[in-house]
Amino acid sequence: MKKKKGTKDLLIERLLPSVDKITSATENTVKATINFLKKETPEVTKEIIRWGVIDTLTWFILGLILTVISYFKFDLEKLFAVETWYQEIIPAITLIVGVLIVITSTEWIKPMITPRLYLLEWLNKKIKR
Repeated sequence: MKKKKGTKDLLIERLLPSVDKITSATENTVKATINFLKKETPEVTKEIIRWGVIDTLTWFILGLILTVISYFKFDLEKLFAVETWYQEIIPAITLIVGVLIVITSTEWIKPMITPRLYLLEWLNKKIKR
């Protein structure tokens, strides 16, 4: 004896093809995403490291230029002279700022020496934001 199909059975029969389509589409999307990540991750990693070097190296060079220029403009003897001290304030401040920029922008060395550690720190900063 055959059982009479109930409403639930009919509904399941109608939904199964749609569920199969959704499942296969999701599976294809996941596979495509994994392939994309496998292909692009090494390139993105190189670009992150390259950007880290260029970003901090730019500031380092700018600080070095400021330091060198202000070093040649700055005269310590004039700073303590009574009548010309105000002429040496700007070169003195520029010298201090240049040295501070050079000291604080030595991060460009890190991606070159330890790229994996740099990437981990970079990810940690991005996650904490």
